Amino acid sequence: MCIQSNSAGIDVGFLTGMYQLFIVTGSLIAFWTNFGAELHLHGATKYIVPLAVQGLPALFLFFTDVGVRRIAKVPRSQGPMGRGQEYLEETSTTAR
Repeated sequence: MCIQSNSAGIDVGFLTGMYQLFIVTGSLIAFWTNFGAELHLHGATKYIVPLAVQGLPALFLFFTDVGVRRIAKVPRSQGPMGRGQEYLEETSTTAR
């Protein structure tokens, strides 16, 4: 996972846990959105409303480009493999 290889040692557990929490929360929202749409909506809105609700977070991340520019280009596993200086520069910018 990119989260584990690019974050500081102290933050790995927290970030991995948050990643899992976001996956479960997204699944929960998707289930209840589909369930509510199945009960209360009719026709084409039965499919359009859940698709729109579940697509909003993806569209938000796509258009705002949150954090993508801060991802290090050299993972920690390649630090000892001869790219030491580049590794130190990249990981020092992500650890701040």
